[in-house]
Amino acid sequence: LAPQLDSVRAMQKLSANVRPTILVVDDDEFQHKLISRLLAEEDVDLTFATSSSNAMASLHHHRPDMILMDIGLPDVDGIESTRRIKAFDRFSGIPVVMITGHSQKDVVVRSLKAGATDFVVKPFNKETLIKRIRAVLEADRNT
Repeated sequence: LAPQLDSVRAMQKLSANVRPTILVVDDDEFQHKLISRLLAEEDVDLTFATSSSNAMASLHHHRPDMILMDIGLPDVDGIESTRRIKAFDRFSGIPVVMITGHSQKDVVVRSLKAGATDFVVKPFNKETLIKRIRAVLEADRNT
């Protein structure tokens, strides 16, 4: 068993060094810059999409470890986009955190029903955003 265990240990070491990728889906370029600055010191790679259709195309090219999804998108809203992403077996395990300026209870409930993992209200508090991202990525690693 020693060779197999050595192989498993080597793979675990390699996976520990891989930076998680976060897909940020928001039509506002300012939000892209803001999130980039807030997460600059975090050990993550960011990719961006400005619409639901851009996000779906991006998912087919590179599977992120997590998605930050705005609700107000120009083509399909973020709640429906989340529902569509979760409908694909291939993408259903990707955690989606909603990012929005809308904190009404019905928006939160509809987001969670669509498959969102968490919800962060704009304007962002850096510590809150980082704490939520870390918690979601850690939970995803442990599943």
